[in-house]
Amino acid sequence: RSIKDALEVKSDRLKLGELAELYLADCKKRLKPSTIHRKTIMIDKLSEEIGKDAYIDKLTAKCISNCSLSAGCVKEIKTMLKWAYINDYIDDINFLAKIKTPELTHREGKKYLEPGELKDLLSQIQRDDCRDLTEFLALTGMRVGEALAITIDDIDLSERLISVNKTFYGK
Repeated sequence: RSIKDALEVKSDRLKLGELAELYLADCKKRLKPSTIHRKTIMIDKLSEEIGKDAYIDKLTAKCISNCSLSAGCVKEIKTMLKWAYINDYIDDINFLAKIKTPELTHREGKKYLEPGELKDLLSQIQRDDCRDLTEFLALTGMRVGEALAITIDDIDLSERLISVNKTFYGK
């Protein structure tokens, strides 16, 4: 089937854009804002590539595979269409098994700083608070959202432990 077939008009059929709204509304009931933000970005890319007006019952493996979608976008459309199937918005999702998820590209080289490189980086940071945070992140391996969410209750000075149990989300 082609994209032209997917745009065929029938009044009771659901379009990709409509499905995306329903799916995201459901996700907002149970997922963190940071996850919703990521899903929204992926779905916007999907809608741009496939088209918001594409009828979901006309989507095929070939149609989706012919789009230049990232691994994350392919996983997201599979998840969204499985959700649509579970919620009776689409009758058949067998074609999803035919869709290959693109390989994730890995950056070549090391993913850490040597002690001298860290020292050089820190010497270039003018603000004390930013330098301290950067050093803290580098030495603990924490993500910035995890570090920013730490409260005094998360710190045990006697045991020299920090409990990482939440994350800060902010655009």
